[in-house]
Amino acid sequence: MAARIAGLDVSAPGREPFKLFYANGPIFTPVAVEGLAPYVSLATFIGEIYNMSKGTGPGEMPGTPAITASQFGKGRVLLFSPNPILGGRGVVQEDLMLSGLRWVATAGTSRRTSASPTCSAAEAGGRLASARSRMHGAV
Repeated sequence: MAARIAGLDVSAPGREPFKLFYANGPIFTPVAVEGLAPYVSLATFIGEIYNMSKGTGPGEMPGTPAITASQFGKGRVLLFSPNPILGGRGVVQEDLMLSGLRWVATAGTSRRTSASPTCSAAEAGGRLASARSRMHGAV
């Protein structure tokens, strides 16, 4: 019998907390990278998973970004620390992934400064909200 996969709680501004599958993804930390605009955090971890024997401890994960958006050159970057398409019922968030892929695939140049993401936090967050509302009704 397969073990049930539980999700890790994630929050996004103006939305009910939801779960995403997490299996040792990165914990994002702002670092200056040439050509990469500073990221906008679209969702943050509420819960945490840690393993002292692997060098992680309690309190490191909550409040860190779970999903980020940015711009690199003329392209868009969307990073998920948790995996929105793995897990079980209530954890798989296919609409969230599809919404993110559509956003990344949308061409366009920045209407903001070169140091800002192509989208505003409101635009990217709005797309997350739209995907989340569709998921909430389906789950």
